[in-house]
Amino acid sequence: LKAAAAMLDRLPNVVLEVTPAKAGRLTATVDPATGFDASLYARATCGSGADLACAEDGFTGEVETIELDVEAGTPVYVVVDGYSGDSGAFSATMTLKERPKNDTCQTAEALDLVAGTPLVVKASTAAAKDSGHGSCGGSSAVPDVFYSITPPVSGNLALTLQPASGFDTVLYVYEGTCGASASEVDCDDATGSSAESLTIPVTAGKT
Repeated sequence: LKAAAAMLDRLPNVVLEVTPAKAGRLTATVDPATGFDASLYARATCGSGADLACAEDGFTGEVETIELDVEAGTPVYVVVDGYSGDSGAFSATMTLKERPKNDTCQTAEALDLVAGTPLVVKASTAAAKDSGHGSCGGSSAVPDVFYSITPPVSGNLALTLQPASGFDTVLYVYEGTCGASASEVDCDDATGSSAESLTIPVTAGKT
C-alpha cells in the first residue's frame, strides 16, 4: 500500500496504490474523520478510465465501502475523493480475503467418500469469483466453489447444501471434463435461504 499520483479528472483526491500479495476479494473502507462527505472508488490504472467499484452512498461524515476482485501482484488504485469537491482528513482500511483454491472447475477440491459415511464440508464463497452457472438459479455473476467426487462404489449419491450464513444458494452437478464438454446432471435452487438437496445415480470410479 502506497500513495500514488492524484487522478486528474477528480480533484481534490488522494490515491492509494494497493498491490495484493494474493488473489482474492479486496474490501476498502474510508472513514471521514473530519466529517466531510467522502466518496470512494477504484481503478485498474492510475489515471482516467472506468471505475472497478465506486461508492458515494453516505452523507457527511458517513463511512464508504467498496469491494472488488483482485489478482496477486497486480496493483489497483483506490481513490478517496469528496462529493462536489468536499475534502478533509480520513482513515482508510484495506482488507483482503484470499480466494479459495477451488474457485474453478479445473481446481476443484477432491472429496474422498466412504460408502455409508456422511462427509461434512464447511467453506465459504465470500472471496471466490464467478466461474460457472447451473441451469437453475439464474445467471447473475455470483461467486462459486467447486468439488470433485469419484465414488468408490456405484449407487445413489445424496448431496445437501446448507447455507450457514443464510444466503440464497444454488447446488448443481456436472459430469465429464471441465469446460464445454461437461454436461449437467441436475440442479437445485430452493426458495430463499432453504437447504438445497440432490440425489443422483453414480458409477464407481466415474468423477
